[in-house]
Amino acid sequence: MTQPLNQLLTQVFEFGPQILAAGILLVMVWIVGTTLKVLVVRLLGVTNLDYKIGTQAGLAGGRQVTLTKTLGTRFTGSCFYYSYRPY
Repeated sequence: MTQPLNQLLTQVFEFGPQILAAGILLVMVWIVGTTLKVLVVRLLGVTNLDYKIGTQAGLAGGRQVTLTKTLGTRFTGSCFYYSYRPY
């Protein structure tokens, strides 16, 4: 009578370390991605790309173009998508 319950518990506890490893990998990838995004945004911020494009487009004044954040997010998202997608 207890055999099916023991088998179920055995399967659950054998699967636990895989879930834990997946969680650790997810956190590591999130940290690397966030760090890469911050670096790209800061690098583009140093170049004053927002100001240069904003003045050429006639967006002087209080309106600010946030192109560096858009490019930083898109760049890091594309890097992770193309490097970790299943084939």
